Amino acid sequence: MSFSVVIATHNRKEKLRDCLTAVTQQTRPASQIIVVDDASSDGTGTMIAAEFPQVEYIRLAENRGPAAARNEGATLAKGTILAFTDDDCKPPPDWLDSLQQGFAQYPRAAAIGGIQKAPPHLLKKNRFARYEYFITTRIYQAGNQPVTGSPAPGGTNNLAVRRQLFQQIGGFDESFPVAAGEDADLLQRLTANGCITVCLPLAVTHYQTYTWASFRRQQYQRGIGAGFFLYKQGRQKSFFWETAGLLATPALWGQNLFRYRNWSIAFLHAASHFYQTYGRLRSKSLLRQQAKVWQLAASPTKLAYLKKFSAGASALDIGCGAGHYTSYLQQAGFSVTAVDIKPNIRIAAPVIQASLNALPFAAPFDTVICFDVLEHEPNEQQALAELRRITGKRLILSVPNADDSRLIPYNLTFKHHIDKTHQREYFVDELQSKLKEAGFRILALQKEGAVHPAVLAEFLPGLLQRPFRFLLKGLFKLNLLKNNNLMADLYVVVEPDE
Repeated sequence: MSFSVVIATHNRKEKLRDCLTAVTQQTRPASQIIVVDDASSDGTGTMIAAEFPQVEYIRLAENRGPAAARNEGATLAKGTILAFTDDDCKPPPDWLDSLQQGFAQYPRAAAIGGIQKAPPHLLKKNRFARYEYFITTRIYQAGNQPVTGSPAPGGTNNLAVRRQLFQQIGGFDESFPVAAGEDADLLQRLTANGCITVCLPLAVTHYQTYTWASFRRQQYQRGIGAGFFLYKQGRQKSFFWETAGLLATPALWGQNLFRYRNWSIAFLHAASHFYQTYGRLRSKSLLRQQAKVWQLAASPTKLAYLKKFSAGASALDIGCGAGHYTSYLQQAGFSVTAVDIKPNIRIAAPVIQASLNALPFAAPFDTVICFDVLEHEPNEQQALAELRRITGKRLILSVPNADDSRLIPYNLTFKHHIDKTHQREYFVDELQSKLKEAGFRILALQKEGAVHPAVLAEFLPGLLQRPFRFLLKGLFKLNLLKNNNLMADLYVVVEPDE
């Protein structure tokens, strides 16, 4: 078993020096130490070259966040185990030894981690440092004995992952907007195939700033990360319940005081709840703003179409994004090729960077999926010709539905919202005609999507219908609601018309 230590850093040269000193003085030496500089401007590279020549150093051209930096480091790793820590942490001398013993003791473990602790002098007098340790030991029940789970608690400042499994799941999800939540997401995906993760009573010393300002910022970011994580899991709470939780903070403080008999812990636990809940609420806005929020989680509708209509043994996923449908097809036994126009995408299969208008394949694929791509292509005729050329048996695609005629009774068509990245939207008859001209025979064509909230008015008592519609129109004018369509998408399944 060999270890490749990966450390992401950004403008923490002095703390990184202490971290590297600890990592290079392990009782079990690492086979490789990789530092990924996330566009620092403090001379980090010069310091490493002068003081740690044995360290492999990479500098990113722009700041992309710790998830992307760790992924870059993992691509250079040669060890069987990836050991992650942060630039403001100091692992103990037996850190790698303990991690190796953990893997030997738990052969089913996909990842072995530990806890973080503030320096001893801060644990004695700093309330924020003591609160973090309280969360670890009382809430997560970690730090005194090994904790196993699917997944177990833990973070990436003290975590070792089997490199092969890390590569199979595509590494860290780089779509998380803050440095929070992506570690829980990684552990969740690692355990999806029946593996476990283990949190050992193995502590790294965490030299973060322990102040009220840093506490608030950290809890808020954790809330945003949790919001994205819960969205991916399909467990995001509604705006109503999150707001109710925010308003319940004073009651929670009283409950904490009764339970823990400590004023400081009770206050900070309630404050943590408040800022994390606020962060989760903020994540809802960030999710709406993301250009490709739909990539964060697989669409049940799309999965249902794949299950029903996929055919043959080979598949091409055009516009693979986060790789949800690539993974599904792989699990279904297909040999999958993934394509996306964006570079640096890491999923469970190799990704070829290419445009739909110029696909680099000579032979056709049995099943081709093209979800939410065609509307972005400037040359629609060429794109359809390429789809016909590389489709062997089935093409499954989705496009935005432009037919909002049913909204006219609600006087809401004035607010029709069109994605600025779309070149066009589609009417049913128009789409059918274009597909037939391209050489396809239509097997299925269906409108799918969420029903517009105005329809709910029809199920209200007569006296409430008019006020409800008036309320909806007001929300539209305030830009608090947006109308895409009554039915959001058109799903089409076609085959080559020989």
